[in-house]
Amino acid sequence: MSLNLFIVRPKIRNTPPHNSTKDNLKPFLKFLPPYIKIIFYICVSPTRIDFADVVITIDIDENRRYKQLKQREKDPKLINSLMQSKLNINIPFTHWICLKE
Repeated sequence: MSLNLFIVRPKIRNTPPHNSTKDNLKPFLKFLPPYIKIIFYICVSPTRIDFADVVITIDIDENRRYKQLKQREKDPKLINSLMQSKLNINIPFTHWICLKE
């Protein structure tokens, strides 16, 4: 069963960020349909945004992570660099969800 979101769409309001932080998405809002205000930003170290309403992290076994990187990447230096990188969330956020394997 599918649901036509053009007929039944959630009433999501884009509220400005807490206190006086800069709204990084404001320049891009004119390109988005008025009923979609969910933006995904995928990065190990979020540096291009100043805040997040929800941060979602994925906790995976290191051996499995290595196997997946080996399948995806061909350069051993890049694989090593990605394995050495650590999660660095240094932005304010309202909610945090951690998905565990």
